[in-house]
Amino acid sequence: MGFLPSWGHARLDDTERRCVERYGSAERPKQRVIMPEPLVSGATESTYHFQGWALRVAFLDGKVVAQEYQKELPHPSGKTIKAEELQAILEAEQSGGAWERSATHPLKADKPEMIIGTALLGGMHWKRSDGAGATLTPMAYTIVFYSREGIQAALRAEAAKEQKRRKSMPKF
Repeated sequence: MGFLPSWGHARLDDTERRCVERYGSAERPKQRVIMPEPLVSGATESTYHFQGWALRVAFLDGKVVAQEYQKELPHPSGKTIKAEELQAILEAEQSGGAWERSATHPLKADKPEMIIGTALLGGMHWKRSDGAGATLTPMAYTIVFYSREGIQAALRAEAAKEQKRRKSMPKF
């Protein structure tokens, strides 16, 4: 476990200043041919590089509302997040509440069809007593955490996007 970060990572609800104190300057997203999907639409994102890990952090009103952990390559333990790394990350992100396994993605908890998708794809999901959620991607390349506020903001943005899509449908 010597290769694991000290897990002093950005915590949900931390401030941007606290993140900078832990990691130093952040890297703002660069224009790329393929941009990753935002963690939370409308949030400001920064990426921190720490002991072989890239932490993409989303801020709303100056607080961390979502964060993604991903190994940078080459990494001594490979690209996927190993069980002991996953356990260390979940423990570091407890913030006084225990994580419990969940059948659905934190942003899709109201969609029963996601239970089937989870079973087929192999992703893993957790809930915390304060309403926060976490999801490990199906290939275990990233784990993403959302605060309760981050989940609410993401759901509002998704609803607005869906409403806009429906309004733009032609009236046949």
